[in-house]
Amino acid sequence: MCRYSPSHIAAAIDLACLKPEASSVDVSVCCQKAIRHSCASVCIKPYHVPIAARLLEGYETKAGTVIGFPHGSSPILVKACEIYSTLCMGAQEIDMVLNIGALKDGDWGTVFKEIDLATKICHGEKTLLKVILETCYLKDSEIAYACECAVRAKADFVKTSTGYGTVGATPEAVKLMVKAVGDKCQVKASGGIKTYDDAELYLDLGCTRLGSSRVEELMPYYVEEI
Repeated sequence: MCRYSPSHIAAAIDLACLKPEASSVDVSVCCQKAIRHSCASVCIKPYHVPIAARLLEGYETKAGTVIGFPHGSSPILVKACEIYSTLCMGAQEIDMVLNIGALKDGDWGTVFKEIDLATKICHGEKTLLKVILETCYLKDSEIAYACECAVRAKADFVKTSTGYGTVGATPEAVKLMVKAVGDKCQVKASGGIKTYDDAELYLDLGCTRLGSSRVEELMPYYVEEI
């Protein structure tokens, strides 16, 4: 028995179009699908933000983009400039990859500072910030502390993965993240979410957003309800 309706699932989806070869045509198709199903957002690379912003104007679906993609290694001020520039182009949600190297070094000052600065920029423009941890590379203690930094900086979401790491979302990582942030921050699962069962699993675990390049495959009874 499917417990989530197609509309419930679609409203949680950030529909991704992030492949290296993605073209403007691909972004246009992605936006059309997102509009049709009333997805939460599309997630595209910065270059494609103007196209998505134009196509989504007037609709509830937001234009989202990725910062520091895919490894998060850009310096803090470079990420800040990238956020500013995408906001000027029409981005309405920001998914920023945390500096994985800084996390592995235990450089928590850098980790906190970049989340804090990104949050201030985004909130100043009434924009959501989602912090991508890329959990496949992290120990449980590193995931927990990164979540603590996100909570302290008042980021809106912590997110599991870019989808380009060795492993995407896992139930274990999501459970840890949900516990670490409590009710202070939301959790987005991304990477490897391909079926309704995947969507149901992560919604049940407490995620409020799902990152996926698929829509219909995640929705139960799709044929009957269109």
